[in-house]
This record gives sequence, C-alpha cells and structure tokens, in this order.
Amino acid sequence: IKQLESAGDQYQYLLVLQPTSPLRTAQHIDEAVKLLLEKRARGVVGVTELEHPVEWADTIPDNLSMDEFLSRIPRTTRSQNYPTRYRVNGAIYLAIIDEILSSNSLFIRHGTVAYKMEQACSVDIDTETDYWVAELLLSKRDLSKS
Repeated sequence: IKQLESAGDQYQYLLVLQPTSPLRTAQHIDEAVKLLLEKRARGVVGVTELEHPVEWADTIPDNLSMDEFLSRIPRTTRSQNYPTRYRVNGAIYLAIIDEILSSNSLFIRHGTVAYKMEQACSVDIDTETDYWVAELLLSKRDLSKS
C-alpha cells in the first residue's frame, strides 16, 4: 500500500483474493463491495457456516482416550438444535485502506461485516483433499454452464 502511495497511486479500498480460494466468483466480489458500501462498514470478510457444531470438537490426549471428549458432548442435543456458527473462509477480505493502515491489520476489529458464502464456494485449498474437492466443484460448475 505504501509503495503504491509513494508512486502517486491513491486507492480507497484493498481487496485481497487468495489464490487458495478459487471458487469465489465475480458476483461474490460485487456483492461484498455492495455490502461494504450499504453497511458503511470498515471491512468485509467472507465467511461460511461451520459444517458441524463446535461442541463436537475437542482435543485428543496422547493416549487417544475419548473419555473426556465424549463426556463433554451433550447426548440430548441434535446438531440442528445448536446455533449456526461461521468460520472465516479465506475467499474475500475487503477493507478501507486508511483502516488497514491505522490498525496495521486486514482484520479491522470494529466495523467489519460478514459476507456469508455457501460452503460450495468456500473451499480453501490447504491440502490435497481440498484440491480435489475444489476441482470437482469447479468441473460441476463448468458442466452446468454447458
């Protein structure tokens, strides 16, 4: 940002599109920009629903015992009865440049809004399995356009 400014270029917003999130589309980008402007937000971050309740997650000790793990999961609560939770999906980070510079972060703590994206558009390629899932979803998308 500072290099661009020193070269005389002036921009108001920064949009980061990670190459490891290839399933976002131009429509997602347009909607994120629109959301930022409509909400008068300082930033927008792409999110998607968690696949499973966080209550179903825990650590596993070295001895691999599930005793504590399973004792923490309520037996009577169906997964559908847990609140919907979201995770950052890595697909879109949009923020006002002045806010980024003043906070020294892309994550503006106050004034950032969530841009909700479907899970099928939120694959973040970190593993070989992620790659194959993304490739399958992209091929399905290409077939639907034919």
